[in-house]
Amino acid sequence: MCVAYFFLVQKYAMGVTNDNTNYWVFSSCSLSNFHLEQIYDVWKGRLSGLLFSGVMFDFLVKDNSVNLEKYGNAFALYQSLWLFLLFMVIAMALRRSLLVNLGIFAGLIYNFSPAAGFYFYPWDIPATLFFTLGVLFFERRQIRLMVASTIIGCFFKETVLVTALLLFFVDDWKWWKRILTFVGIGAVYAVGKKILVAHLHLKVAALSMGDAKDLHALLNPRILIENVKFICTPTFNHVIFANAGTMVAVLILGWQRRFLPYTLVILVFLAGQFMYGAFNEFRIFMQILPLSLIILAERWPESSGPEAESSTRPDSQTTSKERHKSVTPTIFAPPWSVRKTFPILTLLAIFIGGVSVALPAWRYCAIIEFQKPDHQAREVALLTSKAEGGDVQAQFQLAKHYLMGQGVAVNPTNAFLWFTRSAEQGVSEAQCQLGVCYVQGIGTAKDFAASIPWFRKAAALGNVDSQYNLGLLYENGLGVKQDLAEAAIWYQRAGEKGHILAQNNLGLICFNLRKDYAEAAQWFRKAADQGNALAQNSLGVLYLQGLGVKQDADEALKWFQKSAQLGLAEGQNNCGLVYFSAQRYNESVQWFHKAADQNHVGAQYNLAQFYQKGLACSQDLGEANLWYARAAKQGYGLAQLALGEIYYEGQGVKEDDVEAYKWFKLAQSQGEMDAEKALTNCAARMSKEQVNTAEEEAKQFQKQ
Repeated sequence: MCVAYFFLVQKYAMGVTNDNTNYWVFSSCSLSNFHLEQIYDVWKGRLSGLLFSGVMFDFLVKDNSVNLEKYGNAFALYQSLWLFLLFMVIAMALRRSLLVNLGIFAGLIYNFSPAAGFYFYPWDIPATLFFTLGVLFFERRQIRLMVASTIIGCFFKETVLVTALLLFFVDDWKWWKRILTFVGIGAVYAVGKKILVAHLHLKVAALSMGDAKDLHALLNPRILIENVKFICTPTFNHVIFANAGTMVAVLILGWQRRFLPYTLVILVFLAGQFMYGAFNEFRIFMQILPLSLIILAERWPESSGPEAESSTRPDSQTTSKERHKSVTPTIFAPPWSVRKTFPILTLLAIFIGGVSVALPAWRYCAIIEFQKPDHQAREVALLTSKAEGGDVQAQFQLAKHYLMGQGVAVNPTNAFLWFTRSAEQGVSEAQCQLGVCYVQGIGTAKDFAASIPWFRKAAALGNVDSQYNLGLLYENGLGVKQDLAEAAIWYQRAGEKGHILAQNNLGLICFNLRKDYAEAAQWFRKAADQGNALAQNSLGVLYLQGLGVKQDADEALKWFQKSAQLGLAEGQNNCGLVYFSAQRYNESVQWFHKAADQNHVGAQYNLAQFYQKGLACSQDLGEANLWYARAAKQGYGLAQLALGEIYYEGQGVKEDDVEAYKWFKLAQSQGEMDAEKALTNCAARMSKEQVNTAEEEAKQFQKQ
């Protein structure tokens, strides 16, 4: 199962958005490319996973370049190793481990559904592991190990703190001890996170959830409202199927006295996610997956009667007196069916915990040292010495330091100088970067023509980025005569090596220039399979119109949804249009809203139509006028025509012929055929002065 998971997750190592989310998070604590400050605030406190992945990432970095194939393998290996450890913990702890582990794997597979977004972060599976360890140690009343597991786990993800609630069910502890220990665990996490992040010169709230940066934002109901809408929306990707359906099953079957503490932990966990988590990202429920399956597995023998249950207990052959002595007093009975290898689990947990503290601590200290100005200054001095001695890689690295201002003041001129020296000696990365300097005017004047020879040299050495850059220059006629055929050649060379943007651009050339829709579909599919939202949307258009592929509205909707879930406004609008054609207005208006919020003018116009006609919502002329106005002000002709009619007829606003005429005039300039007749009718009831005023306002608008 771990091998299968390796190959499943490997595909998404670079992420699924144009921002490469999975890659960006996984590498955030890399010494060669430290950018922890650029990720979400709530993620910064999940230091252990980020530091762990940063160590693994740096094993791949050679001269600031990353082999994408090796990176993908390391990303998948990281996820699979943690999953293997989780399976090992379950196997050593429980007799019914096969059933539980199969259930865990089935639950994880649901995270690969499009609605989940294909996000795989370095803290999810480790947090699940420590959450499960905390529960297992509590069940055996090894409270010290349970507390240690909770504290270590919460630095992977703060939601592991929920297991500390089990302390209130330690019935041989006094209440003051339970409360004090519970508060102590929370304080260790809050204060520890604050101190650790502060030493990295970053700011983050001691208590944070979701995108809330302070206590006031914690009370914002926005995410809660979105989750309510998501739950109430019927779909095959519904949250009730998360964790292979065990999340709902345990809430139905887990209400027995022996399971009561664990069921309450699950409820508190779900309440927190309901308030602050994105329910469509099903990975957030991963932590309670093993616990849910353990409870369900323990319930399974009960259906066969008391005799079947007693036969599965490890101490079924002991006398009643021995059983009484062997089991610690507890509010639930009987205990879980554990293996005789459970003591080995203690040793394994100590090893996992030790590594989970030592390795991130080592990386943390390395980052602190790396951030010291004198450290970076020493590195620059060493690189300078090597570069002046003719070391081509040192020259390239030194140029990067001057470009980024690492250990030295930002100096584009010096960066350009050292890029040039390294490039002249055949370093393809330096040749590519030198070409970029000419394109962007870094350390030199902008000169597209001067960039061409350097991109060509690097491209001849197999540099994929240079091949793509050549395609861009030829496609847009920058520094060379525009030549789309030549651009296609370079895009194809880069695309064959997996360059996503090159694949998408080549698909566009095949679609728009060659009219070879079948080949366009092939290249769009290559880029779409790697998570390029633009290509996914384009592939959806081909399926919708039956161009180069068999017409298939369902397949079109699938690709539109993928691009929409990655945040592409055009894909969101297309989802709305497909659902509208199917008269599924509730889904349609939701997608139009998402696209409209991103200033997609077509979606704003479509959304206004819904509010004006009362489709899937109550009729609201004020809201309709608002969206028409937003689209009209961006130059959308249909919206300008509609807004003119609203002012002409006084729909939700006071009649205003001057305002109506202005928008009719603007719609006419956009080529809207009905605008001519509307202008004539409007002018018929206006004075000459009013017409002149409206004409002048239209001209002023066009100058903006």
